[in-house]
Amino acid sequence: MDKNVKILLFGTGAVGSFYGSILARGGAAVSAVCRSDYDIVKDRGIEIKSINGDFHFSPHKVFRSASECDESYDYIIVALKALPQVDTVSIIKDAVSENTSIVLLQNGINIEEPVAAAFPENEIISVLAFICVTRIDYGLIDHQDHGRVALGTYPGGISAKAGKLSDIFKQGGVSADAVEDVIAARWQKLMWNAPFNPLSVISGGADTRTML
Repeated sequence: MDKNVKILLFGTGAVGSFYGSILARGGAAVSAVCRSDYDIVKDRGIEIKSINGDFHFSPHKVFRSASECDESYDYIIVALKALPQVDTVSIIKDAVSENTSIVLLQNGINIEEPVAAAFPENEIISVLAFICVTRIDYGLIDHQDHGRVALGTYPGGISAKAGKLSDIFKQGGVSADAVEDVIAARWQKLMWNAPFNPLSVISGGADTRTML
């Protein structure tokens, strides 16, 4: 892999920070759009405390919004929470160019539909993360276990760019499975989230380690 692969990450929470660092370690030039943690990430990057060994991630560039981005990207990775109040289309639109693949690294069902409708000419890659990870503080991530991903082109198949993204994940040190039917894979992942999400709420916000 080489730094000619340019990735723009939206969302430097636990999941986004961890996988952004993995893709950078895999050889891509990973920039990030940050919100509340902008100053910290820009000044000192992100520390990953990991069960597999601690490491540091300094994004190639750090922006406050998509409108500040000064180049085109091969991949835009959306690692924001898939919530009704989060307008993914509006957040990323200024950074989407003709050849950008939009990568949705989020939980949820049917999250791809509004993005595909807004950007009909752009490839959508859907990614599922199987990981135990928590953001302890701005710029500080605790990776407790697991980390593999499954990904595929939406609504089906494995494009050349999806395969390439899978390879970068692998180069960065995580298992990455390219799947033909990513919609079915999302429903399977839901079976993982179903017990953990309500347990976390009922217990007052317990992290994954505590629930396990």
